Amino acid sequence: MPKKKQNVITIDDIAAATGFNKSTISVTLRNHPKAEKFSPETRARIREVAEQMGYRPNLFAQQLADKKPRMVMIGVSEIHDPFAMAVIKGFEAKASEMGLRVLITALQEHQDPLALQSDILGIHGVPGLVLVGGAARKLPDDAMRRLADTGLKIVLVNRRVMHPNIGHVRADEFSGGSQVARHIYEQGIRDVWVIAGMEGPAFTSRLEGILSVAKEFGAPVPTVLKVPAGSWNLNAAEVVDDLLKTRPMPKAMIALADILAQGAVRPVLRRGW
Repeated sequence: MPKKKQNVITIDDIAAATGFNKSTISVTLRNHPKAEKFSPETRARIREVAEQMGYRPNLFAQQLADKKPRMVMIGVSEIHDPFAMAVIKGFEAKASEMGLRVLITALQEHQDPLALQSDILGIHGVPGLVLVGGAARKLPDDAMRRLADTGLKIVLVNRRVMHPNIGHVRADEFSGGSQVARHIYEQGIRDVWVIAGMEGPAFTSRLEGILSVAKEFGAPVPTVLKVPAGSWNLNAAEVVDDLLKTRPMPKAMIALADILAQGAVRPVLRRGW
């Protein structure tokens, strides 16, 4: 059967080609439990024709039609953040095992995640929302609880807000900071800069781990460079560049986030280090 090339293939087209009603086709192509009542031959025929005709499902339409939504949203502050990308990769893999689709969005400053999901997906919204890094920190606790009060299930990465509908995943930030610092100080290095971002529990714990190891080794307190919020990549490059104009290159730098490291290394490489 020839494939339509110009027009978008719809369930109406498949119904016309197979003789089955649209409801039968819809639940079959969505792998809905109701499709089990149809014969294997019927389901195979529908899928075969859909494939031959080049049918592609409208995921947003399916989301609105399903009583049990199958799409979840994950929000990050900056889409090119390596840490966020690692979280998204793991999240998508697990969501796929559960038969869920993932909507990824880079939340802008002061953007309300609930308004965003409503604008995109209508009144059904999404049943779950994951906020990573800066996206998890952008809303005050009270605003986060108001979102959860609507029934939305929320998971925060590297932040904790007490509410029955809000879960959290946090790493041992203190241990991570101390392990990095120990690796450096055990090599005899004492001239260390720490590239720090905005205030937050994760950054604070990482820095405390670094400072504790510096004290343990009797080393001078590291120089801590505070990078202003916004574009951390560009801001980190600017902060490091400015300091290198007046001070010699340190023996080591520790960035408290991957995206800070990406920016901090630029002026260093330009100087041939």
